[in-house]
This record gives sequence, C-alpha cells and structure tokens, in this order.
Amino acid sequence: MTRIHFLSQADHNHQSHNSASAQPLIGPGESDLVSDLGSVIDPEQRWGREEDLDQSKLLPEQTDSLYNEELIRPKKLHNPIKASKSHRELQRELIITHKRGAVVEEKPELQRVLQQRNRSQALKRDRKQDEEKSPLEQELLKRQMRLEKFERETEEQRERSKCAPEFIRVKDSLKRTAIASAVEKEL
Repeated sequence: MTRIHFLSQADHNHQSHNSASAQPLIGPGESDLVSDLGSVIDPEQRWGREEDLDQSKLLPEQTDSLYNEELIRPKKLHNPIKASKSHRELQRELIITHKRGAVVEEKPELQRVLQQRNRSQALKRDRKQDEEKSPLEQELLKRQMRLEKFERETEEQRERSKCAPEFIRVKDSLKRTAIASAVEKEL
C-alpha cells in the first residue's frame, strides 16, 4: 500500500510539472514495479471508476488536511499603530479627501520638516551674528535704538498736543522759547 501511495505522490509531482503529459497512475505497459502492483490489483478494478483515475487529486487533499491539523496556525500580530485612534482618524480623513479629489499636501512630510529645520538653523545663525558683532557696531545699534525711541516719543507728544486745549499748547511753546533763549545766552 505504501508503494501505491509513493507512486501517486510522485505521479502528482510529475503531473503538476507537466500537466499536458498527464498519464494514469497504473496502466498497461508500465514499469516492472507497476506490473508487480498490477498483478495484485485486478484490471477491472483499476479502470472501473473515474475517481480511481483521479487519485492524484484525492491524496494531496488528504495529506494536506492531516498536515494542516498537525500544524499550529499563526495568529495575526496586533499592530499598535493601526489600533490607535489618531491613526484611524488620519486614515479616514485621507480616504475622504482622496474621494473628493482634493490635494492633501503638495510637499511630502520629510520635505516640510527639512525646510522647517533649515529655517530654524538660519534664524539661529542670524542671532549668533547679532551677538558676535563688534563693540562699535553694538554701540551704534544702541544709539540708533535710542534715537528711534526718542522720535516715537516726540511723535506721541505732538499727537497729544494736537488734542490738548489751546492754552496748554501756548504754554508749551512759551516754555520751548524760554529754554531755547537760555541756551543761546550760554553760548
């Protein structure tokens, strides 16, 4: 019986490779081994039923079922990224925008991150250059800042004086002329 099983598996392998040259498992004019088996099996039994001719299909199914029962089937691993709520929401949003035909992003994420990093590095370089200026440049910047502050204060004072009553404006102008005449006398 094991010889028949062995031959059927070998024939099945042969048939799977050459399906065009499929031959029955046991037939007249086969090799010595087959003729030995032929003496055990009656010729009418060999060709009596169609299923017997198709043993190559039955045996692998039986062996596959036995083989599958013996194996432990692997379980699908849990993916924590796909299970997270934020990931599911992102996927749903991407699918919806894709269905609408809207462009999600023109630049890929890596390119955006690279540009943002380059900008931050450029800002850091500018700050370092400001800090590394010579003492003369630093003093000139301080003076310029003081002058700008003084100009802003004078502008604010002029705006306030325009809104103020007339007698206050006259009083301020008299003070300025008195101060200017005192400075001229000293010179």
